[in-house]
Amino acid sequence: MLTSHEDPIHPNLHKVVLADGTIKIMEGYYGNFFVITLLLIDGTAILLFFLSVSPKIKAKNLSSIMICLGINLIISPAAFLIGGIADYAGVAANYGAYFAGESTTAPPLVSRALYFLGGFLFIQGIPLLILLAAFWKFARAKKIKQV
Repeated sequence: MLTSHEDPIHPNLHKVVLADGTIKIMEGYYGNFFVITLLLIDGTAILLFFLSVSPKIKAKNLSSIMICLGINLIISPAAFLIGGIADYAGVAANYGAYFAGESTTAPPLVSRALYFLGGFLFIQGIPLLILLAAFWKFARAKKIKQV
């Protein structure tokens, strides 16, 4: 007897119960979508690095902002990955026994977005602070020139 159940929390994962009663988790395949997305993100970041040394950007004192944006773009896939892992780990910790059938009590209602944001900001926090400092420096330099 082979039955398949969709997981309501992760629709890409299917819980398959085999004839001997063991449970297998089957995951969907996304293939080249992620590879192409990573190449586009990295290509954009490299383009920002090269554009930051152009005379027009240097004349407007935007080089540091362009470099910080490039760093943020390069780090963002890793931050999304860690955020997704934190989200999955948080859900597995709260819902794992319930979906495996080992517990009859419903898990507490927790925010999955907070798990994701915690993991995302853990990785992306320092580059975002550096980018904010670059924006602050740019705005301050522009104010001083106006006075």
